[in-house]
Amino acid sequence: MVEATAAALQVDTAMVGPMVLGALSAACGGHVEAQVQPDWTETAVLFLTVSAGPSERKSPTMARATAPVYAAERVMVEAATEQRTEARTRREIAEQRAKNAKAEASKLSHQATDVGVDMVDPVEYAVTLAERAAAIVVPPLPRVIADDVTPEAMVSRLAENDGRLALMSAEGGTFATFAGRYANGVANLDALLKGYSGDPIRVERKGREAEIVDRPALTVCLATQPDVLAAVCADERFRGQGLLARIAFAQPRPMVGHRDPDAAVPTPEHVAAAYAAALSDLTRGLYDREHGPTSVKFSPAAREEIAELQRRVERRLTTGGDLSGDLEAWGGKHVGRVVRVALLLHMAEHGCAGVDLTVDRDTVAAAERIGEFFAAHTRAAFGTVDTGEVRLSDLTTTLDYLRVRHQRRPLAPFTMRELSKSGPTLLRRKSIRDQILATLADLNIVVTVRRRTESGRLGAHVVYLHPKAA
Repeated sequence: MVEATAAALQVDTAMVGPMVLGALSAACGGHVEAQVQPDWTETAVLFLTVSAGPSERKSPTMARATAPVYAAERVMVEAATEQRTEARTRREIAEQRAKNAKAEASKLSHQATDVGVDMVDPVEYAVTLAERAAAIVVPPLPRVIADDVTPEAMVSRLAENDGRLALMSAEGGTFATFAGRYANGVANLDALLKGYSGDPIRVERKGREAEIVDRPALTVCLATQPDVLAAVCADERFRGQGLLARIAFAQPRPMVGHRDPDAAVPTPEHVAAAYAAALSDLTRGLYDREHGPTSVKFSPAAREEIAELQRRVERRLTTGGDLSGDLEAWGGKHVGRVVRVALLLHMAEHGCAGVDLTVDRDTVAAAERIGEFFAAHTRAAFGTVDTGEVRLSDLTTTLDYLRVRHQRRPLAPFTMRELSKSGPTLLRRKSIRDQILATLADLNIVVTVRRRTESGRLGAHVVYLHPKAA
């Protein structure tokens, strides 16, 4: 489905893949959890952010990825409407009876309630009717996905929906909302953070009933423009409170200007139908299960694979490692993120039957590859911000030029003079050129070295493009 959608819409698979993962997380979140060890579980939810420029077809891609979940939600709403109508009617009748009994009881004096043994105490009768009315629960309408909500509304939705909700949008306005757009700039991130980790949420407001969510499971999947991504990564509130450490970033290759309408390949009907059926069945099947979330165990080989991943990641978190420094907090959650992805892949493969099967080693290995994809893209997202003046569009323009040049002369170095004279205009200024090349070098896309002259002396700097980046 990922490759088929990318071919049909002419977008990068790096845009489609995270959105499909987000849809899987929406379907599974709060219903299953990964149990690696008896004392180690991971909630099956992800926080994902896809950054792409204007006209990169973020909205149609998100629509295709989430369509089966929305379809399943509509079916569940239709099925619940009749139950809600019946329950609401019964409760209204019971409340009216309790109100009438209360009114009758209030007319009687204490002596008048001293009735014979065969009579019912009016006060007790009114209390009994009130308790019966309160016991009638009107089930809420099933809500799997929300688009634009405030932090307060999100908590209410979580409380109504057994702690489950997915925020999925092709716009990045959600970040501004939680940063305090409607609250005089006061950020409200607590519910977001707890929704990822599964920590209890307790909200008590004067004049309103307390909202309690014991085991929240919140999915976040947003598509933003690069400027929004830069602002999010630069916001110390998001970084300092741990929100950035929870988000897996993806920055798809820009396709604007490179699309060919004649090359678009419609998604095969059987592929679209299979994806829709699998995701819709998973959404409805898990939603109907009671007493969740269900713990899904990992095979011994899968657990050993995870243990080896832990050992490797610990080394990468040390000084000089690719997950150290500004990425240390993000890298500290890398293994848990891979475990969550593994469970989602497992459920995608086996459907609702996956709750009774163990996650195997191959699935964990596939999740590791996805984890490395997110690690590379997150390094790029954080690196773009750290360089301050370097814009993502400048990096993209430079890399596009290097790739075209590489096709003409594979593996040949670029001289600084060539970059200045023949490259994009932005490379003519040495200060900007040096910052761009330094950023690309940090991402292991290019390497800058000094040539040696025939006499053995160090000469001018030249740049090599990594073959895998070409």
